[in-house]
Amino acid sequence: MIVDVDGPVDIVRLIRDARAAGREVHLVPAGADRAESLASFGRSLAFPSWVGVDLEALADSLTAYLSETTQDQEIIWDGATTLADRDPQGFEAIRSLLEAVSRDHPTLHVTVVHRL
Repeated sequence: MIVDVDGPVDIVRLIRDARAAGREVHLVPAGADRAESLASFGRSLAFPSWVGVDLEALADSLTAYLSETTQDQEIIWDGATTLADRDPQGFEAIRSLLEAVSRDHPTLHVTVVHRL
């Protein structure tokens, strides 16, 4: 499930609410382009360094991770407006990937924060 949030956002509250719901939280800052954003996902989720290379590597690693954990997961993708403005195709590609993975794994919750 993906939730889009814009306007003034209290990240601390988003994290607190997700933890209160029993989720493990991963804060992922968006990069200025697809490559930076993929690398940020890899770092924030503590995936191997090759995960930041392409969408398929991120999808495979995220799917494997979700298959191995029993706890619900929350990805808070912060600052996505920057990526959407500078690299709209990169933004849509990553968002579509997250949507597909969350559809296949109901334990994944994604919040896309649209702020600079």
